[in-house]
Amino acid sequence: MAAPKAFSIGGMGAAPTVDDVVRVAAQGLQVALDTAGAERIKKESPPPKAFEPEGDQPPTAVEGEPLLPSHARAVVFVRLLSIMNGKTGMRLAVADFLKQLLNSGAPLPLHAS
Repeated sequence: MAAPKAFSIGGMGAAPTVDDVVRVAAQGLQVALDTAGAERIKKESPPPKAFEPEGDQPPTAVEGEPLLPSHARAVVFVRLLSIMNGKTGMRLAVADFLKQLLNSGAPLPLHAS
């Protein structure tokens, strides 16, 4: 049996539904970045700035219970949808990283707080 087709994100006129979020979050459907959406991100992204290390910062405590795996995937997927609209100022590398994270199937240890 062939693997299901990946859900394409960022196409012109695309309007993902709640059912699409559920398919990616709960059923593990793979995601792919649409070429038009990727170009839109490149066009809208600001030029890179010089990197300045923030110095040593103590780790912050994480409060609250971890999200269920499907809920954590939903959070990351919805954020990726937002980035792919091209108006966030995020770089394409961030969208690609989130896509790879979702497609890896690795657990996402996100907390509710």
